[in-house]
Amino acid sequence: MEFNSFQKESPFVNKERIIIGKIPCLVYRPKETPGPYPTIINYHGWSSNKEFQHFKATILAVYGYQVMVPDAMHHGERGSLNYTEEGKLEAYLHKVLLKNIEESDQLLDYALNHLEADEKEVSIIGHSMGGFTAAGVFTRHPWLKTMVVINGSCAWQRMLLNVKQKNEIDEALPREIQLLKAMDPEQNLDRFLKRPFLLIHGEEDDTVPMEPQQLFFENAKDYYGKDQKKIRFYKIPEIPHAVSMHMFEQVITWLGKDDLTIDK
Repeated sequence: MEFNSFQKESPFVNKERIIIGKIPCLVYRPKETPGPYPTIINYHGWSSNKEFQHFKATILAVYGYQVMVPDAMHHGERGSLNYTEEGKLEAYLHKVLLKNIEESDQLLDYALNHLEADEKEVSIIGHSMGGFTAAGVFTRHPWLKTMVVINGSCAWQRMLLNVKQKNEIDEALPREIQLLKAMDPEQNLDRFLKRPFLLIHGEEDDTVPMEPQQLFFENAKDYYGKDQKKIRFYKIPEIPHAVSMHMFEQVITWLGKDDLTIDK
């Protein structure tokens, strides 16, 4: 049976398609709620698209958030690839990730100037490749409130070295890897400014292994010191490279914390 994304719309949420520069986006808002809005940019993963984020974005909007969901390069309205073909991930992941991070400037500027986003209440969420992106955007923009990374990685060098060893397809790739290394969140923890973040990972994930993320978290704890209550690594037993309902409950709970710290 062919799998289709869930598209039933909520009577409590407005959904609008917009284009920011060359980036097609879906924007979700709670109905009859005036701005300024606490705003989330939700980044999708490899082989996904903005339409496949509809259910999650709707849930977030029901809880009072404005949610922006962009299509990544080579995804959704911006084209497609044979995502499962051997070598495609290694050849294109770096390009897409870099483009996402560069385009975050446009998205955030548009959110603040055209979508009534509350500058003090802008957060970043992503799953898988979207989680890599969320970490990079959070590092690039030190004014963002928080990030949530689901089955992704903030330890880019640990992950990218493995990809580099597998890939001999694109001659430009080494340069892109060097750019991503310079942006590596783990190597730029000073840009986190001890802002709160949540990491969520399925313990059975064999697509994006959990170990590099665990090592990143240990380094982050050293950096945060007495402020370790601001960060959390939530590991979900028996979950592979997928987003479970329990994971999303943790996202809603985290975003709803008044001070975004962990209860003792």
